[in-house]
Amino acid sequence: MIAYGAVGLLLLLVIAWGRTPAFRQLARIALFAALLALGVTALRHQTAAEFPAVRAGDALAPLPGGPDADGAESSTGTAASGSAVEDLERLALLHRGGQLTDAEFSAAKTRLMNGG
Repeated sequence: MIAYGAVGLLLLLVIAWGRTPAFRQLARIALFAALLALGVTALRHQTAAEFPAVRAGDALAPLPGGPDADGAESSTGTAASGSAVEDLERLALLHRGGQLTDAEFSAAKTRLMNGG
């Protein structure tokens, strides 16, 4: 819905600017609005087809292995974790996101629980 709102706001700004005569005719404005809505819908469907594991709101969620809370990144490129709970949460995120298979997740969890 944010995408449609942003495109709609952009269309209103272009109409208010009215730089060309086409943006002063209601029929052409309606046609342009319909084409924009169709384009946004097609783009959303294409994105959903290319990234099936991504859910709504994931773009705003912190990435596993991303920067630490203070913005610094560790030398290995993954977030430094101070406890086993944080490591388990990170593994669960990777597994849920599809980056780890069930077998890889189980093996990593077992290693972590055994302290190795």
